Amino acid sequence: MIDDKSQMLSASVKKLLKRGADHNIRKILLKTHKADIGVLLDTFPIADRIHIFNLLPTIEKKAEVLSYLEDESQIEIIQRLSSGEVLSIISLLDSDDAADLLGNLPEDESRQILDSMKKKDSEEVADLMGYPEDSAGGLMNSDYLSFQEDAKVSEVIQSIQDNDETQVSFYVYVESEHQHLIGVVSLKQLLLSKKTDVLKEIMITDVVSVTVDRHQTEVAKVVERYDFLSIPVVDASNTLVGVVTVDDVLDVIREEAEENIIQMSRAGIGGENTLFEHLKARLTWLLLSFIGGLFCFAIVYFFGLKENAEPAPIWLIAGFLPIVLTLVATAGNQSMAVTIGGLKSGYFKANLLWSLLRRELLLALIFSVIFSSLVLFFGFFVISSTPLLVSLTGSLFIMILLSVVLGAITPYLMDKIGHDPTIVSVPLFTVSIELLSVVILFALSAGVTL
Repeated sequence: MIDDKSQMLSASVKKLLKRGADHNIRKILLKTHKADIGVLLDTFPIADRIHIFNLLPTIEKKAEVLSYLEDESQIEIIQRLSSGEVLSIISLLDSDDAADLLGNLPEDESRQILDSMKKKDSEEVADLMGYPEDSAGGLMNSDYLSFQEDAKVSEVIQSIQDNDETQVSFYVYVESEHQHLIGVVSLKQLLLSKKTDVLKEIMITDVVSVTVDRHQTEVAKVVERYDFLSIPVVDASNTLVGVVTVDDVLDVIREEAEENIIQMSRAGIGGENTLFEHLKARLTWLLLSFIGGLFCFAIVYFFGLKENAEPAPIWLIAGFLPIVLTLVATAGNQSMAVTIGGLKSGYFKANLLWSLLRRELLLALIFSVIFSSLVLFFGFFVISSTPLLVSLTGSLFIMILLSVVLGAITPYLMDKIGHDPTIVSVPLFTVSIELLSVVILFALSAGVTL
């Protein structure tokens, strides 16, 4: 979701880009925070994105900005840079960010980059790439501060001052002579201690840590429970192998929130997946909704039988209404959940709206054909009036199309006018789609029942 500040920044850069005012764009980039530049770049098509990225003044700035981009944008930029520039940028990234980036590249490209890196750096990154992406090992950073238990405070402070490459410095971890994690000291405690103190005298021995195979959601819960800025990661022998920082935990929480939104609406999968994956994930729940609607139809059908061989048309229409309502509600909520999840995660940008709508429209057409065919099949045995059956089938076809498209665009429109799509979209969509369903069903059926 792009805030007002980012929208204004994007609009300004677009105007300058049209005028070819690269010098002015470069001045803006110099004053803009790297995180804001990351958001800015994701609002541009790939050609402009590369051009603006190349206007960044230093290789260090490029590495910082790259770490804030979406995975897709990172890959697009990396694949358009020279091999020397790619190697320089990746060598400046934190080890966990470098591992994530290389893990998203084709295997031959990532292997080529690893072979070109310094042996020590490549080994660290390769080790991180070997852990599952959703584990503590996959999240952790191998750059951290650790010292032997007999080190003096003055030595530790001097080492920190001399070492400008260490990135993760919220805590100092204390290891035994056998490299086992035995204590932790906060930087505040370190600075308040006497220079002659030894780490084993001031350290906290009750260290909270996680193992490399711990699932990322459990790691996030531990960090949240203890309000840590980072948490040590150890192997089976309690050897310190890395740390997970709070920024990585926030990413996990965001991803889990998006996943929960999608799962609650039975969409089952995120916005960035393929058409077939969405079809497979959503179809099961739609079939379940259809079966539930059939049971409702059966109840109304038998109540309408009385002494006649077939219920009156109005009974058939009333019985068909639950099928329409359950299917359109489920299909629309699935589409809406994917859009909301994408907006919350930042995946759906303005330039991806048409891509989203095309995919959702294709899914809507497929679902409409599948369930209209099922209605024709079942209706053939219980509805003798062919015109009525065709009108019922046609109304279902239209409503599934409308529900999926409406479900996809409602959150986006709410976001554009400044409302929270999570709160406003659901009731607005529900009221609209139920009203449309009733109107269209009875409007199409009225002509054949009179």
